[in-house]
Amino acid sequence: AGAAGCIADFDQISSVIRSREISVSIILQSLAQLEAAYGHDKAVTILSNCDHLLYLGGQELATARYISVKANKSVHTILNMPLNHAWLFTRGGAPKEVEKYRLEDHPLYHLAQPSKQKAVCREQDEHEA
Repeated sequence: AGAAGCIADFDQISSVIRSREISVSIILQSLAQLEAAYGHDKAVTILSNCDHLLYLGGQELATARYISVKANKSVHTILNMPLNHAWLFTRGGAPKEVEKYRLEDHPLYHLAQPSKQKAVCREQDEHEA
């Protein structure tokens, strides 16, 4: 679908993995990324199969609207939430505005070493997909 990290048939895969006790984390900056990779209908299916959604914040309006509807809050509230807050949605539970966990507060954080590798992202060619 032209996006890095795109998994073929992920909409179908996401529908069955939970029954096999497999979990997956989907990390996006905006819902537009998911739609660009899979198309609108498949993106909706993938989101519907997620038991948890953690929104860390952002300025993308369509994503903020989606979160505002799920949280039953105004778009203004979502776009202007404190930087140390996030919204947590869990299937079967009420939406919660939560405080982000600071990695620096973890008792073993001092043992973490900086990576010596550069991040590498590769855009898939339309021909490779």
